[in-house]
Amino acid sequence: MCIVSMLLTAVHGQQEIDPRVLAKLPVAPKKSAVIAAGGFLVPGDQVKKMFLGNSVYHIWLVTWRGNERGGVGLVFSPDERHRRFVDKGRKRENLWWMEGDAICNEMPDGANRVCALIYETKDSTLSCNRQEDICRVMIRVVPGNVENL
Repeated sequence: MCIVSMLLTAVHGQQEIDPRVLAKLPVAPKKSAVIAAGGFLVPGDQVKKMFLGNSVYHIWLVTWRGNERGGVGLVFSPDERHRRFVDKGRKRENLWWMEGDAICNEMPDGANRVCALIYETKDSTLSCNRQEDICRVMIRVVPGNVENL
């Protein structure tokens, strides 16, 4: 079973992540290293198609802003403005939009604005903070609203 499948199984059951699975989780790469290794920036129009109307699982490669390394989050964007997600077991909603090739989001009160660039490698799809040289999240796109968010 691949690491993404094992992590997704863990999140569905709200279980602790098996340390053996966590040990196999890749280290968060630097954006510059992803590019140097042949990773390529996914153009904004394709990023929009990835997120719009699909379930996007976020697998955290580092602990950041309350998300634990190995934690999995789910995002569903039903339209070009709103996205729904699960945060610590609660369903929430925030706003999203595209800025060139970057996908951006913020909470409805304007807090926590974040923009990310999406890179493809031969092994994974990574979400990398636009302003920093780090790819904190590996993503997996599943067609449709598979968990009825």
